Amino acid sequence: KVAVSGSGTRGHGSGVATFSLTSQTGATAMRYSGEGEIGGLVAGVGQRILKGVSKYLIGQFFTALRREVAVPSPASS
Repeated sequence: KVAVSGSGTRGHGSGVATFSLTSQTGATAMRYSGEGEIGGLVAGVGQRILKGVSKYLIGQFFTALRREVAVPSPASS
């Protein structure tokens, strides 16, 4: 479980994400879910783009995770 919060002159926000790992044949599956809440000026102005930004950030997270857990190929050792 990961919890975040922040505030500034233009608004505030908080969120919680949960992750679970399950073993599968020859692999590990990760499930995640999250919730967030924002308020202030940022909520009024940025509401239309938040879904796109969150999808982008989730994509960045999983790209970085894949890099970290990738098994190096014998040629790169």
